[in-house]
Amino acid sequence: MPSYVIVGASRGLGYEWLRFLSQDPANTVVGLARTPEAVESQLVADEITNVRIIKADMLDHKSLTVAAGEVSKITNKSLDHLIVNGAYLGLDASFITPTEFVGQEDLLRKEFINNLDVNVIGVIYSINAFLPLIRKGKTKKITVMSTGLADLELAQKTNIAFSVLYSSTKAATNIVVAKYAAELRGEGIILLALSPGVVDTATKPREFTRLETLES
Repeated sequence: MPSYVIVGASRGLGYEWLRFLSQDPANTVVGLARTPEAVESQLVADEITNVRIIKADMLDHKSLTVAAGEVSKITNKSLDHLIVNGAYLGLDASFITPTEFVGQEDLLRKEFINNLDVNVIGVIYSINAFLPLIRKGKTKKITVMSTGLADLELAQKTNIAFSVLYSSTKAATNIVVAKYAAELRGEGIILLALSPGVVDTATKPREFTRLETLES
């Protein structure tokens, strides 16, 4: 009976992971969210009954450690799959090019820190919290959601100059995943930074229109 934990499961891709994985009754599926009540209400509306939601915040390593303890009780002290989906996009600065931050230096610093906290440090917090359970799992897989925007070649080919902060911190995420893979390879633990492509989630229509550039 494979076990899954999705970090950042409240909406978008994270909730879709819950919905998809719950279709197999053999799976044990647990989602982490800052506001479990909202996710639980959506699960009820979607008539999904075999998913558990635990409160946790990617920026709070203590809450992740507590959540891992709760998961341990559900999964017999092991975990097969950890999916780190949570991310910070920050639409206020997402479509600003590097030179357009002139005169907006305070926004640059604030939003860069917000992106870094979730997209890099939060990923490390999440993996470290659940690694003891992964080590005892059968499959031993950790998937971190990334983005094609972090690809240097894509930026050069498409001339996409916006998404400076999200792209750069997600590029850092990719390196973090590679470093974990290098450290844990000898233990049979598999790590993957996965780009889902352009996905129509809760992004505002104006912003999604600009993202359609990536599909051309």
